[in-house]
Amino acid sequence: LRKDQHYPRRAQSQGSTGTTHVLLRMSADGRVKNVSVYRSSGHEMLDEEALAKVRRARQLPRPPEVLRGKAFTVVVPIIFQLD
Repeated sequence: LRKDQHYPRRAQSQGSTGTTHVLLRMSADGRVKNVSVYRSSGHEMLDEEALAKVRRARQLPRPPEVLRGKAFTVVVPIIFQLD
């Protein structure tokens, strides 16, 4: 997921950092059914980018063997930090 991440310029210029926890609901066939913010970074721009990042992702990591072929929900942290 890291390669699909963009850091909003306005957030960068304001020095906004944080972690958005994104809730992914996955279907049994491995497709994303729903994406929502589970825990906000405290910055709307970063939260919106975290959701967009997941929607843009061409390929998500394969789930563990025990979850393959099953619907499941997972929380993924999307980290925004300035170097």
